[in-house]
Amino acid sequence: MFKVYDRYMLRQLTIATAVVAGGLSMVILLTQSLRLIELVLKSNASAHAFLTLIALSFPRFVEAVLPASVLISTLFVFHRLAMDSEMIVLRASGASPLRLVRPVITSGIIFAVTLLALSLFISPVGISQMQTMRKEIRAQYAHLLFREGVFNTVGEDLTAYVRQQAQDGRLVGLMVHDTRGVDKGGPAVTVVAQSGNIVSEKDGQKIIVYDGARQELDPKTGKFSRLDFKQYTLEIPSSGREADERWREADERTLGELTNAESLVDVDATQRLQFRAELHRRLSTPLLMISFAMLAASCLLLGPYSRSGNVPLVTAAAVSGLILQGLYLFVFSFAKKTALGCALLYIVAATPVLASLFFLSTTGEQVLARISRTLNRYLHKGA
Repeated sequence: MFKVYDRYMLRQLTIATAVVAGGLSMVILLTQSLRLIELVLKSNASAHAFLTLIALSFPRFVEAVLPASVLISTLFVFHRLAMDSEMIVLRASGASPLRLVRPVITSGIIFAVTLLALSLFISPVGISQMQTMRKEIRAQYAHLLFREGVFNTVGEDLTAYVRQQAQDGRLVGLMVHDTRGVDKGGPAVTVVAQSGNIVSEKDGQKIIVYDGARQELDPKTGKFSRLDFKQYTLEIPSSGREADERWREADERTLGELTNAESLVDVDATQRLQFRAELHRRLSTPLLMISFAMLAASCLLLGPYSRSGNVPLVTAAAVSGLILQGLYLFVFSFAKKTALGCALLYIVAATPVLASLFFLSTTGEQVLARISRTLNRYLHKGA
């Protein structure tokens, strides 16, 4: 009988968690996709690029909502079990609360392994590739800075005029006036060319112009000079918002990168603490997810049964989950400053599991019954 119960509950918990996680992930995806759509439209990127960005970011969304999904699905499945009186039948057949919670532990372990794989390997790689791809797409936006038939200001000291932009992206009929060297006592430079292209390299974006002339007037001597060329290169002023070599944050690094001493050589002390805190967060979050499931199951199994519904118990479980999540986030911020915070992450994540296992046991039920009798006597005396 209980093998059938285990299979049934495991199936229900798995399906419910997958549905809730998928729904929450799609909600987050819809909100975040607006930024990606704006980026793609501005850079004139393809639909394939947009879908690739979505696919790369989706594992992070699943990772973020999976613990809450486990809590919600456990509450839903056990509440339905109680409302259909199936819980009463199981308890009457001799099943202890600790026996009834076994499928929750099993499903929790399965989702914990899934969350570990997501947080340690899949999600960091996806986020890192997505950020790199976003930078490359932003680089494609540079050609839109040069509009046809008008003088375009690029940065503070460079003005460009483009007569026409060809279908292949080539700029035709260029004039560029560069005053970046004037502040240092250098001459203003004017470049006129028949055509040009914008290219992106590791050291920034550049305009390569062809078949033109470079003209300058020396402010000290008043001497005018002209240089005819077949090819000439101008650097586009950087916006300063992104580094040439993009620094990858702690959440973009895999387990090997967070623990490999060679990859942390150029990292300062503050960043080392952040990397260490991120590593322990990923390792402790699966345990926290199991705590969410155990809290939900314990509240509904140990609380009083009511035919009118178990809304107070569901509310108590939800509030307990919110408090636990808030405490965990507080400890995580503390872990970025000291090693003690890293140890506290595991304590906060594991304590609800141990407490739930105790109160679901026979001894725990006796302790709860004793506490309940004591409170009732105290309330009756007060009345």
